[in-house]
Amino acid sequence: MRQPDHEQRRWKAEADALGITLTAYVRAKVNETEVKVIRITDPALLSEVRRIGNNVNQTNHGMHAGWPVDRGLINAAIAAVAEVMRRILRELA
Repeated sequence: MRQPDHEQRRWKAEADALGITLTAYVRAKVNETEVKVIRITDPALLSEVRRIGNNVNQTNHGMHAGWPVDRGLINAAIAAVAEVMRRILRELA
């Protein structure tokens, strides 16, 4: 996508102000979706989200590499994501 330098700088500043990447900002604008930023203030909760994300990424990589993946691990990851989402929603309430 090409745009004048001043437009690129403005988009970058708006994305930075929201705390998101320029790519996420442009994607939201192109798709005409509202940009919503959720800030997690509980350090333990943020650490948990990162840990779960890492586990999900590793499981996904293993599946694509053809490694056998235990269905129980996938179910546990889904349950962990659901619990973290409940905690995030409680924090936002």
